[in-house]
Amino acid sequence: MGSSCSSAQKKKDKERQNAHGGQSPIGGRRRSTDSLPYGKGSPPSSRRPSFDPNSAPATVPEQAESPGDSMVGHKVPVDTALSSTGTPIIKDAPSLDAIGLPDLQRFPDHVRSLVLGRINEIDSQPPLQEITLYVAADFFDSVVERDALTERVFPYLRRYSAEKGYELNVTDLHWGIPGVGLVDHSLPDLCMSTLEKWRTRRRLLTLVIFNDNIGATLLPRTLPKPHFESGMESVETDDDKEVFKKWYILDTVASPMVYVLQPVVKNYPAIAGEDPKEREQCTKQWKDEAQRMITILGNILPDGQKQKNLTSVLQDEIKFIVSDDPQEAKRVLWMQRRFTHKPASGGGDKPSPCSKRIDQSKIQLEDYLPDTQKLVFYVKWHEEGIDPQNFEEDEQYISEFCDSLKEELKKLIDGLLEEDFLEEAREIYRGVEKQLYVELIQQYQACRQLSKNFIDRENCLESVKSYLSGNATHPLIIKGPTGCGKTCLIAKLTEMASTWFPTSCVVSRLVSLTAESATQHQLLRSISEQCCALYGEHPAVASSTIHSWDYGLGKLLGKVSELRPLIILIDGIDQLAEYSDKDLQWLPHELPAHVRLILTVRDDSEELAKIKDIIEDSDCFFSLANPTTEEAKTTINQVLETNKKRLSAQEQSMIDEYLKDDTSARYSHLLGLMTTKWAEMLLEKKEEVQKNTEGLIFQYLFHVESHLGVTLITFVLGLLIAAKHGISESEMLDLLSCEDSILNLVFFGEQTKVRRIPAVLWASVKNFLNPFLRTQVLGGRTLTMLSCEAYRTIIKKYLQNKGHTVKASAQLLVDYFFGKWAEGKPKPISPTSEQSQDRHVLDQPLAYEANPNKRKLEELPYQVLQVNDSIRDNFLFDATWLLYKFCGSDPYQLLEDISNYQRTLPESDKQLELLENVVQLSSYALRSDGSQFFAQMYGRLKKFFSSSSSSEYPSLKSIYDTSCKPPLSSLLPIGSCLEEPSISNLTVNCNNTNHHSSPGSESPSSKGFPFNGLYTIKEDKGHVISISSDRNEIVVWNIYEQAAVRRMTGVNQPKDIKMIDIHRALVLCNRELKVYNMDQGTLVVKLKGVMNQKMAYYGLHNENYAVALSRNRMYVNMTNLNTGDLETTFKVGEDRFLNSLLVSANGRICVCGDETQKPFPLLVWDLTSRKLVYDLRIPHHEFVTRLSAISDDGHYVVSVCRELHDASPNFIIVYDLQSGTLFKKWKPESSSCSIAISSQGGCVVNGLENTWVLVWDLSTGARRFTLRGHSAPVDQIRMEEQGKRCLTYDSRNYDRSVRVWDITKGECLAVFTPDQEFSCCELSLDGRAVILGLKSFDTITTLLLCRESTVEEEIPKIACYGDSQYKYKVFDMSHDGQ
Repeated sequence: MGSSCSSAQKKKDKERQNAHGGQSPIGGRRRSTDSLPYGKGSPPSSRRPSFDPNSAPATVPEQAESPGDSMVGHKVPVDTALSSTGTPIIKDAPSLDAIGLPDLQRFPDHVRSLVLGRINEIDSQPPLQEITLYVAADFFDSVVERDALTERVFPYLRRYSAEKGYELNVTDLHWGIPGVGLVDHSLPDLCMSTLEKWRTRRRLLTLVIFNDNIGATLLPRTLPKPHFESGMESVETDDDKEVFKKWYILDTVASPMVYVLQPVVKNYPAIAGEDPKEREQCTKQWKDEAQRMITILGNILPDGQKQKNLTSVLQDEIKFIVSDDPQEAKRVLWMQRRFTHKPASGGGDKPSPCSKRIDQSKIQLEDYLPDTQKLVFYVKWHEEGIDPQNFEEDEQYISEFCDSLKEELKKLIDGLLEEDFLEEAREIYRGVEKQLYVELIQQYQACRQLSKNFIDRENCLESVKSYLSGNATHPLIIKGPTGCGKTCLIAKLTEMASTWFPTSCVVSRLVSLTAESATQHQLLRSISEQCCALYGEHPAVASSTIHSWDYGLGKLLGKVSELRPLIILIDGIDQLAEYSDKDLQWLPHELPAHVRLILTVRDDSEELAKIKDIIEDSDCFFSLANPTTEEAKTTINQVLETNKKRLSAQEQSMIDEYLKDDTSARYSHLLGLMTTKWAEMLLEKKEEVQKNTEGLIFQYLFHVESHLGVTLITFVLGLLIAAKHGISESEMLDLLSCEDSILNLVFFGEQTKVRRIPAVLWASVKNFLNPFLRTQVLGGRTLTMLSCEAYRTIIKKYLQNKGHTVKASAQLLVDYFFGKWAEGKPKPISPTSEQSQDRHVLDQPLAYEANPNKRKLEELPYQVLQVNDSIRDNFLFDATWLLYKFCGSDPYQLLEDISNYQRTLPESDKQLELLENVVQLSSYALRSDGSQFFAQMYGRLKKFFSSSSSSEYPSLKSIYDTSCKPPLSSLLPIGSCLEEPSISNLTVNCNNTNHHSSPGSESPSSKGFPFNGLYTIKEDKGHVISISSDRNEIVVWNIYEQAAVRRMTGVNQPKDIKMIDIHRALVLCNRELKVYNMDQGTLVVKLKGVMNQKMAYYGLHNENYAVALSRNRMYVNMTNLNTGDLETTFKVGEDRFLNSLLVSANGRICVCGDETQKPFPLLVWDLTSRKLVYDLRIPHHEFVTRLSAISDDGHYVVSVCRELHDASPNFIIVYDLQSGTLFKKWKPESSSCSIAISSQGGCVVNGLENTWVLVWDLSTGARRFTLRGHSAPVDQIRMEEQGKRCLTYDSRNYDRSVRVWDITKGECLAVFTPDQEFSCCELSLDGRAVILGLKSFDTITTLLLCRESTVEEEIPKIACYGDSQYKYKVFDMSHDGQ
């Protein structure tokens, strides 16, 4: 064979080393179905893996510093050239790996911008799991049909969507209240803004119900001065002119000047009153006068102005719906009703005077929509109209209409879900947890928006910049009065920091903007998790922040270096939610080098007093005063300019009056917003209004009352105050539909066929309250909430003045989430009435099929506490509730529930403290997947309850007993592998000197990984073998005793092992192959020759022969296992270099990859006849041979293949090795990163870069299942013998969870996330147990699959390994001929 390689071979080896990053491919693998037959190299240092070394882009050091200001200690040589991402490149800088920093270039561009805090580069939206079904129709033309939809179709579709994990918002702004009924004439704007909003997010489905009526014409909100005045000259009667003067007022400051339609309440204030009869009378009067003006305008306006100003909303909606995007057309459905037996003239629907507009709109829809999305229904005409109760044919029509719409709309929903599925499939691995990704998007979106409101206060910016670039090692505390502009300052700093200091990472949080920033624990964890991505720590470290500073954020800050400085900005530490801990003991009085921390806090707050107790140095504090009067005017002018509004001289004078006593930024901004809409009101009320923020808000709300009524406003504001995280669209409509005091006002005290709130009313309320509202995305739902704590406090006071209590609103939410009026339960129309009606409210179970009810799980405990009920037994110690809580919500939400409840207790509850401790320790695992709740409880409490009196902890013992026999499949640890709880916790304090360890953390004395690989033993289901190159050790383990039954020490660097039979093993020791008797602990024979250093591939032909790649990779050698002699050599040709070798489990077939030929082929040998039988290749494609597998019977080989010169995802091919033909070809949505095949299970399993696992059917070629759940790409797949179960995991530990799947049903049987990293993992031959090699553990860790059975019941009886006289024996192999 020769002792050296040719020059060509050296060149090939060098190229191969570069492609693999110089990593050895050898590692722990057990059989030919393994995903990576080359073995496992050391994991890359980056947070985001590069799966294909041949296609990975070259990395560029991303740290640098632009010319200009720099933070102290950051002076490094800089090249002015920029990388492709705009990051300066450092000359002669040490490598990132050398200093332990991850290469951030491996993140996708948008994720890297988020992690670095580059808000100007961010253009992402948080992913949503909600759909808006928008109904475009005329109010009068299809009342019966839309009533039927509300009763029969929409509840079904809402439930159907919920079962798919989505929320369906049905938005019919034309139902319940006619457009003319809105007091501020806002229907056109509300409709178009709703369509625009949801189409932009691509979450819009549209149902157009358009027959032969284009809809009612509404009065124009503005008319140009020349056209209005010339038209008035054509009005014949003075009475008609007076009507126009009554409703249209000239806006003299508009440019050009226009006449503006006045709100209805100006002339009929009772229309928003509390008397239904007066409201009805005023509405009728207004409608009559409006119709009179429309008729006159139709006669006096020129044709061009008539077409522009006298349109219907439906016509405008159709124009918007008909777009050039064919993708949008797939989401539109057009329904038409056509009458039969209709008389030729007279009766029935009156001919429309706008037939031209009707024809035009129909042509638009006809041309835009395919025939499959046009539905036509026929119904017999009656003079009485459609009446399903009295005419059987009408009922048949309505039934057919509802059944058809139900199916067609369901198809539209399925289509949108399919689009989401494909979009998720194409998305590459982000490299960060989904929760952090969504949090960063929302935080930086808010910062970018708020920075626009920052007024130029250069002295403030310079002072902060001086701190950032100076030598200070303390935090900077910016304090100031409420509303002075602290939030806008932090937003501006977030924007400017990366410009001032290009090398620095910016971590910015606006407290209470989202649920992830509402509490102290959540805030610190979120910041820590971002720092984990920046500084190369696992996100589990972030979870430990909640109970150990030293191993959480403190550890992360200690990793900050001059190559990657860190700026942390926290706005409003006094804005933490009322249910949050606020001790602030985490705040350091001294920061590590290259770290800057800025906090803002309100003057006279408790939090400021606490900070002063921690940090006594006055230099740490910077006072931010209110803006000057001129700065306040600048703020107002910005608002006016944005809204294209000018002020009259009188209004300018009014602004000066209002700014005399308060010039705060919040007050100025609110004053500007009010001036754009209600300057006239401010003028009238200026003597009455208290000229500060509170007075202005009160006056604002009083004015809203005059438009919408006090009952509606107090009801909505009460719900927004009571809600923990906000209210969704559908929830608010459901809640309003159950409030009869509002419904009676809306429907003038009459009983309607469908008793439900009109959606337009909620849209109008949001429009009026917009200055005080914002939204957040939580669990994929958009929730509406109050925008800040200051508004919340003032609105609480407003509600108290109105006699409305938060407790009453909380009770409404409790009833709602308990489903009091759901599932068709009729609700009385008044407390004293015997009449009741269904409100068509969505029911609120714990889960909709497999999807937990996230909103109920998040809100209900909080609301129950607000109504002074206990949550201890029904929530905190209810195993079923806890399981769903962790699956659908978040462990930190449960910790908030516990903390909330503890505040109501007169003394501490030790059971609660213990539960809290367990949840804290399990927080990362439960956040990864809540279904492992029972496994975590069992693993952490097993020792505790075996040594403690269970009578002292009866509630927790009940949960533990359930965990011992879990009701769903769980991986229960046999031994102790999880950190155990302690009922006494240290306070989180970064300034303490006493610290204790936390899950996922490393103590200074922690050990490394004891094992390189784990391997099953043929025909032995009770034992596995481990190898350790560092310890030079091979061990045989009893799986269920977790005990070493044989230990061989002194083995020279074992790297891989293949079992010849139950006792003999062929072991790769460094570069040599040796046969050991594992039972007797003896070296049987050493095979002659040495292996290639980087491609030491080998396999077994039978119990007597092994095949291996030769040292120069030009041959395949067959060696006798009894004598160690080389007996046969396979050679393809001269200068053909092989780069892989797979052998089927039965030893008949050998497959190798050839890297010499272009494109790379697969070579197939029959080892029995010792002949090359196939040379497999595909033109213009090459096999990714490191991602190949062969079936145990040798009938099939599967390999990942990629098309040359094409960047699209790779695909999978399967060859039938009996015929040498291409058997199957699959094209997944994302590139593959692991693969396995099972002839017994008749399937191929492969992991994708998008974190999915796919199961393909070998016989049909169809995709069996798409398995989702991993948070990082799976690079390891293990199959059990029967091919019914598989184990998947990520060997790099980005996702620390292991999952066992039933691939015959497509179900995840169980998941387990250990506290520690693991180096190797194996599935027992029978698929009943998972064996882990955990970091710092000297023994294996066994997890047993249990369901409604205990660990003891599931442990099988196994035979002793080999000769019992050698049990537990240790063999020293260091002098045994090695």
